[in-house]
Amino acid sequence: MNNVAVIAPHPDDETLGCGGTLLKHKSNNDEIHWIIATDLQESEGYGVSAIKERDDEIQKAGALFGFDSISQLNLPTTKVDE
Repeated sequence: MNNVAVIAPHPDDETLGCGGTLLKHKSNNDEIHWIIATDLQESEGYGVSAIKERDDEIQKAGALFGFDSISQLNLPTTKVDE
């Protein structure tokens, strides 16, 4: 069994970039871990409903992939390079 981590700047980058590979690892009984760098924040102009919707989408995607862990670094979406 292997441990596999994917670091995604934004939610959905893991699916677009390596979704098939992640599913293959999961089917091989490997542990898969998702690290999300950014997070929507009210200070960037995102409303509470948009933030909740994004959080719900993350949980749904995590369940579909079967991630063993989901971690969020909570960096602002517009300041990743700082």
